[in-house]
Amino acid sequence: MASSWYPLLFTVIFVLDRLSKWWALAHCTEEVYVIPCLSYQVTLNHGVSWSLFAHNGFWVTQCVGVIVVTVTSVLAAYAWQRFCEGKKVIGETLILAGAISNIADRLWYGGVIDFIILSFHGYAWPTFNVADIAIVAGVVLMVYCDVSSKD
Repeated sequence: MASSWYPLLFTVIFVLDRLSKWWALAHCTEEVYVIPCLSYQVTLNHGVSWSLFAHNGFWVTQCVGVIVVTVTSVLAAYAWQRFCEGKKVIGETLILAGAISNIADRLWYGGVIDFIILSFHGYAWPTFNVADIAIVAGVVLMVYCDVSSKD
């Protein structure tokens, strides 16, 4: 991937997430069923993945925010270093786009806007958003690239 694609990839993921959250805020205040296993309903996550630490009060929420910004900054520095070394940083770019969009939610709304609900016969996956999809895809890509480069 040419280096000029990284800003484009970042921008596409960031804009898709922002637009999808804007749409969800406008249309999914009540649960909207798409198909039996997929629905949309806006929730505000003050914690981290799977709403961990979401209900522990104001100071815990603030600490979570600081930790998220710190980890994102460290990843950005790591990605920049790898980029300068001529290595691919596709996974890192996906993670950073998703993380920064979720940080924007924390600043604007006091928590992350989640709205995608997957369920099956009474079991539900934790509610998530497009940024979360990008973050998970980026982590998988980073792990895969790391494992495949050691062969």
